[in-house]
Amino acid sequence: QAVLDAGLRIGSVDLPNNKGVISPDKNTREASLAANAEFIRKCAHLGQVNYFLVMRPEKPELPRAENFGYMVESFRQLAPVLEENNARLVIEGWPGPGALCCTPESYRAFFEQIPSPAMGVNYDPSHLVRMGIDYLRFLNEFGGRVYHVHGKDTELLAEGLYEYGA
Repeated sequence: QAVLDAGLRIGSVDLPNNKGVISPDKNTREASLAANAEFIRKCAHLGQVNYFLVMRPEKPELPRAENFGYMVESFRQLAPVLEENNARLVIEGWPGPGALCCTPESYRAFFEQIPSPAMGVNYDPSHLVRMGIDYLRFLNEFGGRVYHVHGKDTELLAEGLYEYGA
């Protein structure tokens, strides 16, 4: 049990119902927030600290600003639950279709809207390299919010970039 507890404190668990949290439907958002809040409360008793997710909206085809608004509204409500349970949200900056938090500009805008220290970053330099973003500069700006790290090799192949893009 001690090993399990220590592992939980070190790692991150995925936050369930994450797409529902960024839904245009208010009932879907509320149900997803309630489920995630309950999940955080239950896991906190086991010592879990970090809750991981990609900020992918339920309907990525909607205007980005609209989805960003749903995201802020939801996570502004979830921040007190995280704070009360000594927990942190760890945002994976995956630069895939529709992702709302993956660039310095989008992280900065999110943290300006929700300044809670419970909101943080999963630092994955490979995503930043793929987007052509200086990963060390990113770390200098957001290092105080890095609560989890993914490390892997990244190689940009010029021919592949030419043929298929980033």
